[in-house]
Amino acid sequence: MKSKSKNLPVRILKIWFDVVLVLGGAATLLFVVWLAFSPFLMADGDTPADATVQVVVGERSWIPVFKLDYEQIEGAPDLEIRDATLVKTDGELRFVTSSWWLHFLTVGEIMLGSVIILYVIWNLRKLLINVLDDRPFAAANGRLLRRSGYIILIAAALWPLADYALSDYVLSTVSVTNIDLRPAITLEKDAFVVGLLFLVFGIILTRGHELQEHEQELEEEQALTI
Repeated sequence: MKSKSKNLPVRILKIWFDVVLVLGGAATLLFVVWLAFSPFLMADGDTPADATVQVVVGERSWIPVFKLDYEQIEGAPDLEIRDATLVKTDGELRFVTSSWWLHFLTVGEIMLGSVIILYVIWNLRKLLINVLDDRPFAAANGRLLRRSGYIILIAAALWPLADYALSDYVLSTVSVTNIDLRPAITLEKDAFVVGLLFLVFGIILTRGHELQEHEQELEEEQALTI
């Protein structure tokens, strides 16, 4: 009874993962079907649709900067401020296009992110099943976490490059005269941290499995000696 009560949080988390996988998988499948038969694609690019690219405002792309015009407020404390610039003014440039492939890339990026999240949740679910089977240090657990960590880190590294390439292509086809736009590189810092945590915990579980096997071998040798 105590074992069941101790595993209750793990069971609840596994049920939650099951629900997310079922709903997320169904939503992803429905979206793919809708996209495949949507009027936008079936019309061979004649139907306009929204698309977005990542851009920054300013003269530089690596460190986005926009120079500000300002003046001292009368009666305010005497504070010396020179060359004020707005840093990291990045955002989305949204536009309507009839280029189906451009719209598809924008939507496909969202789809790929959803698939990666579902894959990571699936691996976590398999890990919880091993924990419920009293195998927290199974060799598979370390592999599942490490695999998920590598996938997250690769996606976090390639995503900004893909966004930059797409934005650079779009901005190379137009000339915006009233504001200075540049392609943006937005680093996925949170994804990098999560990926590294997955790798660290995967290494810990793998090391725990090795120590567990070593202890079992020592016990078997002692039993044979006796």
